[in-house]
Amino acid sequence: MDDKMMIRIIASILIPIMPWLKIKAKATILPVLSTMPI
Repeated sequence: MDDKMMIRIIASILIPIMPWLKIKAKATILPVLSTMPI
């Protein structure tokens, strides 16, 4: 298993779930940031 193949596999998994991850990250990070004292 070479690096290019590995990257291709990881990319093919990550790209479809990217929008979902962004939504999930926003939902997780924003409440945390809003509760943090600046």
